Amino acid sequence: MILNKKKIKIFCFLLTFNFFKIFLIILKEFFKKIYSKKTFFINNFNLKQKINTIIPDIPVFLKELDEANINKLFNSNLYRNNTTEIKNLIECFLFAESEIPQGYVGYLNNETPIVICWMIDSNSNDKIKSYFNNSIPLLQKNEVLLEFIYTHPEYRGKKLMAWITQTLFKIAKNNNKTKAIAYIYSKNKLSLIGSKKIGWKLSGEKKVKWFFFKKEINYIFF
Repeated sequence: MILNKKKIKIFCFLLTFNFFKIFLIILKEFFKKIYSKKTFFINNFNLKQKINTIIPDIPVFLKELDEANINKLFNSNLYRNNTTEIKNLIECFLFAESEIPQGYVGYLNNETPIVICWMIDSNSNDKIKSYFNNSIPLLQKNEVLLEFIYTHPEYRGKKLMAWITQTLFKIAKNNNKTKAIAYIYSKNKLSLIGSKKIGWKLSGEKKVKWFFFKKEINYIFF
């Protein structure tokens, strides 16, 4: 197998974590594929409506994601002994390396990135299909998908998720999009509470079942 530059970078990133914690994550994922069930709530936001302005608790600015932001945001040593945090970091890093546009970061005035989110439109349907292995519906021209919101652990609880979400809503609306979509894991209580405050509306459920390495996905729309 030939290791390209991207694979080497991902491998080096994984080496920064505690090996035992990585092993536990891999083991847990292995057993999930033997048998597990997960539910994701499908949320919609009508971009035709008025979009509120959220003021975060600290001054923060928005720009498009670049290589320097990725390196700064994911090189933090905080919470690296927490397997859930490590898994979230790895998933977000891998998505950043997928080169699916468009990633955005919120950063402090000293250029430190502290929150990240992707807003994806139908121009990336081929990449969405490949990355998610046909597990989510493709986007219509009027739709955007918000994915992988991640906030640096030191800056959580400061309204950054709400701020970046509403800011991206405005960008999408200015680009003639009329609908935003997000998939939120049913056990992610903080994100569910935050999504209601932002104004997301529940529109359905995505149910994922693994049974002896066979994946089954069902959608229920309300």
